[in-house]
Amino acid sequence: MKYLVITLILFLFLNTYSIAQITPQESTVGFQMNGQENHIIDSLVEVAFQNSYYLQTLHEERSIRQTKVWQEKNSWLSSFRFGVQLFSVTNDYQSEISNTALLPSMGVNLQISPDKIITLPSRVRIAKSNVRTSENDILRQQKILRSWVEQKYLDYLQALEVVRLRKERLQAQLEMAVLIKEKFKIGEAKLDEVIQTQGGIEQMEEGLIRSQFAAEKIFREINVMIGEEKASF
Repeated sequence: MKYLVITLILFLFLNTYSIAQITPQESTVGFQMNGQENHIIDSLVEVAFQNSYYLQTLHEERSIRQTKVWQEKNSWLSSFRFGVQLFSVTNDYQSEISNTALLPSMGVNLQISPDKIITLPSRVRIAKSNVRTSENDILRQQKILRSWVEQKYLDYLQALEVVRLRKERLQAQLEMAVLIKEKFKIGEAKLDEVIQTQGGIEQMEEGLIRSQFAAEKIFREINVMIGEEKASF
């Protein structure tokens, strides 16, 4: 299902964005993405966040530390211990009879643990600091994931641009080969030119296949890391 989501996102890009609009200069580091591309990246980043095992672990750790803050704030209650005595027992050793009385000897005692009260502010401070550490870890990991997605997306754009350019050059070489063969038939071109042109076509075809595989590889990397299987980072 997640693979389908990513496929649809990239399909939307290919149908709403003309790769021919990117010049070789714009395909460099200085390339600026528009609103549509940022929306696609945001969608991919959201999927990455949802499928990152490590990010999920950080969220769980933050939740545990937030619970710890609540526990520390209420730990002062355990500093007080109340005791109530409702019964009194007297023994008459001569008659071997025990008398139990209710309420006449009722007593209340209170025990306080000063150490827990004194250290309460510092313990709450430490607990809150641990929560902030978890939040910073989450933000840091989200930045790492977003940076990875953006870089892979730009790599994918670049790979598609390479495919487009090689297709254009291959088409031009094929047209040239037809022209040279026609000239060869009427004696206006040499056999070496025909062979050289054909060799150029074969090299360009190999280069096109490599660039197509490179684009496919990047797409699969994106899918593996943020797709159907949860990412390990």
